[in-house]
Amino acid sequence: MSITIITGESGTGKTLIANALRNNQISNQKGCLLIDETQDGALDTLLEKIIVGVNLPHPDDMPIDLNLIPWKTDPMIILVGEKQSMLADIEARVPGFTDKFGPVYEIHTVK
Repeated sequence: MSITIITGESGTGKTLIANALRNNQISNQKGCLLIDETQDGALDTLLEKIIVGVNLPHPDDMPIDLNLIPWKTDPMIILVGEKQSMLADIEARVPGFTDKFGPVYEIHTVK
């Protein structure tokens, strides 16, 4: 499991790198959540892509032990873009998310 944050200028291949990482995870029957800063969608809906068979618990019902949520096998979290708050937003919604799915790697692409 890991969290990968990919940043860089437009046209530097950051989306291609993210898609390659995602495709590798899926090919190996692992879970993957790819969030691009340009994506629309509620955070809960995006996070449910790495949960098996249930919805993300309401914040008031969020278990302290995140192992009680049926996550997909060995998921990789990929965040693409300059929006610095993406991981902070996830952590605010699911306290302990970074500890559960880390370590956090950062890739910065350049021309």
